Amino acid sequence: MTYKKKSSKYAQLLNQILLVLFFTTKLAFGASECLNYLNFHPINKRQAFGVSRVESLLGTNTQILDVSDAISEARAKTDPNLRVINLRDILPEGKVFIGFGRPNVFIGIPNVAPEGLGYVKVDAKSLRRADTQVVNTKDRIQSGLLMLFPDLSESEVSNILSKAKAHEGTRQWTCVNANCRILSDAGFTLGGESLENYYFPVALLSDILKHGLELNGVPVKYELVKTTPGYLEEIGLSIKQSVWTTLCRHVERSCGPIKKKVSENTFLIRLNSGAKKVLGLAIFNKEKPTDSPLLKPVLEVQQTRISVPEELMTDYELQVSEPSQFGTLLRLLWGPHSLFEVPLQKTLVNEYLNETLESYPGENLSLSTRLKKNVLFNPKVVAFIHSQMAKNYKRVSNLNQVQLFDMLRTHTEEIPNKYNFVIVGDRLIILKIGIGNKYVDWILSKHVLMANYSKDVRFAGEIWKTPDGVIHFNNNSGTYKPLSSDMPRAVRLFNLIFPGVNVSSVEL
Repeated sequence: MTYKKKSSKYAQLLNQILLVLFFTTKLAFGASECLNYLNFHPINKRQAFGVSRVESLLGTNTQILDVSDAISEARAKTDPNLRVINLRDILPEGKVFIGFGRPNVFIGIPNVAPEGLGYVKVDAKSLRRADTQVVNTKDRIQSGLLMLFPDLSESEVSNILSKAKAHEGTRQWTCVNANCRILSDAGFTLGGESLENYYFPVALLSDILKHGLELNGVPVKYELVKTTPGYLEEIGLSIKQSVWTTLCRHVERSCGPIKKKVSENTFLIRLNSGAKKVLGLAIFNKEKPTDSPLLKPVLEVQQTRISVPEELMTDYELQVSEPSQFGTLLRLLWGPHSLFEVPLQKTLVNEYLNETLESYPGENLSLSTRLKKNVLFNPKVVAFIHSQMAKNYKRVSNLNQVQLFDMLRTHTEEIPNKYNFVIVGDRLIILKIGIGNKYVDWILSKHVLMANYSKDVRFAGEIWKTPDGVIHFNNNSGTYKPLSSDMPRAVRLFNLIFPGVNVSSVEL
């Protein structure tokens, strides 16, 4: 079944121009088991593995395997600003993939080179400045997102390679378009439509997530693997930034000899030194050395795993919010504030938390509380914001408690990763507190907003996971003020909902 494609090269260009306005505003504001064909090795004496997550790109939720904690990135020799990884840290056997780097897009094709894993890639240059080539990767590729195709036959892989070689010597306006033309010639379509009109990486990735790919008219399976730290939404935006600055980088490279002469000119060096001494501001700065090692960043998660006996394993359905179009644009500024909901049996909730909680209880409310209740977070305002955050929900089935446990990012004092949660009569709602802008985070993670003024709230507070594999929670909710005496019953409820998971309450 086809869809009417709204994306032409002109429409995509207009999309890029419009979205740059949001970047300007942003700057102003300041696992399940690993896929069976993937292979991870212990790095730095840690057990390395991938974590299955549900993340969003331009409002579309998708399941990804996050392996950023299992592998190390390095600087590319040709461009220190690019990050590269070793394919042998991920793939024990060859699988065709589309790589979405920052910003380059390329097809990886296995079993054709004489060394390593035998991968070649399609190396295409933007702005038609060089011929397209099929080059040996030597197992080194740009880090970012890998869209792996696990089920392609040998003949289908051979056909992709043949079409890639047929495009050698051609030139296109973007690397995305060059690779899409190869895929199109190999029989790939996107939602039943040609790939040849795609020129930008995020537009391509976003439409694949929405509409899927076909090969010779048959839907083709793919898996999305994230090799670099950060949320999927953030990576998509960083790719867009890199695309917009492509021309600037090319100009900067061409001006390299001039920059060198300027930096070595004795008069300009003295002028620069004097300006820095008198004004405290240099006219130009020397380039930072690019041969320094790339340190692995302090990750937002310190991965930990739990073991749950097979007889205690339980299936869950996870509901993940998808924003409206307006909400999607706001997420470009403030990050992905997604609501995660786990359906609960109401009879079980009634057994342990049978009293409903009132929002902003009491009569003698402080001035700030009255402002929240009647102005900032009155029911109409909350209903509007909630509708933009959660216009729809994506259902993810067949998850167990170990996978849900893995999806929580580990909290430490150095790397805070706390979540707000609300238990209503028939579901558990969770939302991460710290995403980006602290004021926006404060607004969008309010318990009353998460619950959307539900009349059936039973408990509310904060929840987090520690490196020792324990889930902790408290009753820190100024809106609903759950009683400390309810916490032992909430612990028993959590233990029944998620058997085999160590849950502990923390007194404030």
